Amino acid sequence: MIKIGILGSTGRVGSLLIDDLANDEEARASVVHVNGKLVKNLAADTIVTNDMKVLFDSSDVIIDFSVPDATEALLTEVIENGGNKPLIIATTGFNKHQQNLLLEASKIVPILYATNMSLGVAVLNKLVALASKTLRDFDIEIVEQ
Repeated sequence: MIKIGILGSTGRVGSLLIDDLANDEEARASVVHVNGKLVKNLAADTIVTNDMKVLFDSSDVIIDFSVPDATEALLTEVIENGGNKPLIIATTGFNKHQQNLLLEASKIVPILYATNMSLGVAVLNKLVALASKTLRDFDIEIVEQ
């Protein structure tokens, strides 16, 4: 069974991830990192911590749906202590320093970084790629309002 560490477990998406993993037969939430109060029922063997080292030591992969400062702490742990777990990061709003940390950490561990993991956005990205390939002379851009 894959042991998932969750950073951002008190947020909306982190909470949904905990719920989904509760019914999964191939993966489980082995550890959740919290800075505040976790109002969520967890399996009895799930570790609740605010220590990044425990997050790394108790998981096979870490999924991050947190805030930039928490991701910065995660990436700093990788850079300073040589983390050895793959990271899935879906945090947005990084400043330049945090973007540089992401790049540095990606030289040490595998990182999947996606700012939006919704199916709709994934399909839209595929459609834009197809349109830009097919309509080479067009100037295509996406504007979010």
